[in-house]
Amino acid sequence: MGLPMATNLQKHLASLGAPNLHYFNRTISRGDSLKGLGGQPSSTARELVASSDIVFMSLSDDSALESTLDAIIDPASQNQLAGKIVADTSTIHPDSSAKAQARLAEKGAKFIASPVFGASPVAAQGKLLWIVAGPDDAVQAISPYLEGVMGRGVIRVGEDVRQSSMMKTAG
Repeated sequence: MGLPMATNLQKHLASLGAPNLHYFNRTISRGDSLKGLGGQPSSTARELVASSDIVFMSLSDDSALESTLDAIIDPASQNQLAGKIVADTSTIHPDSSAKAQARLAEKGAKFIASPVFGASPVAAQGKLLWIVAGPDDAVQAISPYLEGVMGRGVIRVGEDVRQSSMMKTAG
């Protein structure tokens, strides 16, 4: 997720006395302000996933999503992702979301496609509009971090992860 979203989430977690946000960026210094708020940097994406139950991602495009999945999925391990939830806020092709969901499901993880409406200033204010598609139980698990924390509202479009990207494109 972007820095404004991560900042709002870290502040929320700190206000609850919850564990701090773990984060990863290829340029780790971009997270220095998060670290100053108590966020915990991870040295690799795989390390971040290993230490997290819920992972939010925001990537530049479809190929970045595929590369990130390559980085976090350990082909030798059958269960390193079991029970984890991956929520992708990227604006990508609907088929890329479906492929990501299938890849993660093979490893026991649940995928939520959750692109957002709103640029960085809107994100900084915690006023993004989320378009969420994925398994109901996984969506329920991320819900406490969306409305009132990183967003002003959530549009639920069902379980088919392709639907959220289609709605984002139409919007």
